[in-house]
Amino acid sequence: MIPATSNCKSLAYIKKYEGIESVKRLLTNAIDQLQTYFSLERIMTPYQIEMSVEIIEENFYYFSPEDFRKCFRGAMSGKYGKIYNRLDGAVIMEWLRAYDIERTEIIVQEQMQKQKDEAKEIMSTESFNTAMQKIMDDLSAKYSRKEPEAWESKLTPFEKQVISEFDKLRGLNRFAVYNEKEMDFDTYRMIRYAEEIKNQGEL
Repeated sequence: MIPATSNCKSLAYIKKYEGIESVKRLLTNAIDQLQTYFSLERIMTPYQIEMSVEIIEENFYYFSPEDFRKCFRGAMSGKYGKIYNRLDGAVIMEWLRAYDIERTEIIVQEQMQKQKDEAKEIMSTESFNTAMQKIMDDLSAKYSRKEPEAWESKLTPFEKQVISEFDKLRGLNRFAVYNEKEMDFDTYRMIRYAEEIKNQGEL
């Protein structure tokens, strides 16, 4: 669906080094192929596609082409519910939000597993390993969730907190300044989750 080139690069990276037109072309082609796959009676107008592309680029600039490919393939398989012969920007945004939650949880789980493995290497005492296991299990249970239901975005309380913090830090700007460093939302969220995991371990 989405070209294999630059699959690991974010939209922001592609926009900076290849231009905004490359981003628009990538997203427009993806939406066109979605409409072809679903064989819709009423397809989106060029204006609707253009506006949807702009909104997607503004909100999911940290996504890579591979992220869009995974999300849209999931939608094609019915993972996010039936579309009932309707496809528009709002529907696509719901798919992307649902995928974003899944994506974040996978990253957090991977970080937790990495820290768990590192802890086992550094500390070998049975009591410490037992304590760390309990902390990781508690965190895993805290951030685990069911697969998103159709048309519903489910954010954890901590995820809502992170979004609110980022919005306050960035104000009207795209990037926020945290710990004297400028960063996008994806980077800020990763740091906050890492801090939360560390705080849980210190309890």
